[in-house]
Amino acid sequence: MLQRINYYRLTAYGHTSKDPHNKEQYLKESTTSKMYSFYEFDRKYGSFGIH
Repeated sequence: MLQRINYYRLTAYGHTSKDPHNKEQYLKESTTSKMYSFYEFDRKYGSFGIH
């Protein structure tokens, strides 16, 4: 996955998955696969302004 997309671009899609009480950690249910799914959706259907 990281061979196709830049790490920093991918993690931008995880900001909404951060723990609201500790922004240094992600919520338990967060995965890189979910971040990649958001990225793919954005790439295919339009931009959410994360570029």
